[in-house]
Amino acid sequence: MITSPILEKSRAIDRIIQETQDKNFDIAAIAEVLRKVIDASVLIVNRKGRILGYAFNDDFDSEESIRQIIDQGSIPEVYNDFLLDSNDLRDNLRQEPEQCAFLIGSNSRQADRIMTVMPLTGNGKRMGTLLLARVEKPFTADDVFLAEKCAGVLIMELMRDQMEQEEEEERFREVAQQAVGALSYCEMEAAQKIFSDFDGTEKILVAGKIADQLGITRSVIVNMLRKLKSAGIIESFSLGMKGTLIKVLNPFLIEHLRAKEPHHLKL
Repeated sequence: MITSPILEKSRAIDRIIQETQDKNFDIAAIAEVLRKVIDASVLIVNRKGRILGYAFNDDFDSEESIRQIIDQGSIPEVYNDFLLDSNDLRDNLRQEPEQCAFLIGSNSRQADRIMTVMPLTGNGKRMGTLLLARVEKPFTADDVFLAEKCAGVLIMELMRDQMEQEEEEERFREVAQQAVGALSYCEMEAAQKIFSDFDGTEKILVAGKIADQLGITRSVIVNMLRKLKSAGIIESFSLGMKGTLIKVLNPFLIEHLRAKEPHHLKL
């Protein structure tokens, strides 16, 4: 079989890609195999700077600043802005003295690190960034080729995740719309009153007080809460004399209550 160092490395990546696709996709495994085949530290972040996967060589892994961003789960905003500043490959960037290759403004023990920034772009949208860094040795065309091979798979996975998130969001939106649409006029008034000053995801409700304010019976509020609860929009827990704890599970509830204005008051 015809072979060469670059072919062997490419096949190693192909094997990991196949293994991860046969199971749950493992971004960390992709980062690790890329680290091995190009001998560089690897960091993968999404568009917002959240860390999706990483694999560091020993000279990076032992650094406190690197461990700190891993513990935080995301890179500093100022650094992510730098990454998003261009949608073009930026290869063999030399870090400034006293700056870490992965953290602008952070002290580093190595003053001769070289970094390559590879945007992860799908359907014209920036999905994230693949970062490569190592000491002294510049990245070659072969290194970039292997990294781009991994980047292609990462882009497909990020696009799939985004599609699933959008589908879930649309499902949540439709459920909220249907649940709000099933409320009677009085129940809608009660819902708008209760959630008009809703701050966060939960609050304590005293049904009798709201009923008196709106001139409705307490049963209207109870029925409204029951409908929203059965639709999976909210959770409610009795606190006895203190009232009822309401937790909003669907973030689109307020949006659809507002869309039903005017009813009683503006949210």
